[in-house]
Amino acid sequence: MTRQLLAALCAALCAISMLSACGGGGGGTDAASPPPVPPAPPPVTAGDAFFAAVMGLFGQDGEGEPAPLDDAAVTSSDATEPQAVQ
Repeated sequence: MTRQLLAALCAALCAISMLSACGGGGGGTDAASPPPVPPAPPPVTAGDAFFAAVMGLFGQDGEGEPAPLDDAAVTSSDATEPQAVQ
């Protein structure tokens, strides 16, 4: 049994020495990487009629008559991005 224990101990020491040798970079300095390029802004798309109608209501008096939105059709497309509220 001592022979098996000695073989296991030798195998463990060999594995530890191999794994400890696999590390460390080289210690050299890396070349400075250029700063990341910001993504391009999305293209300006045609205004949405419903969005424009709702945005037009924001400056109005809150005590006035309710504005009809029946004539402003809700339009949406899967290809366009949402417009930012300013």
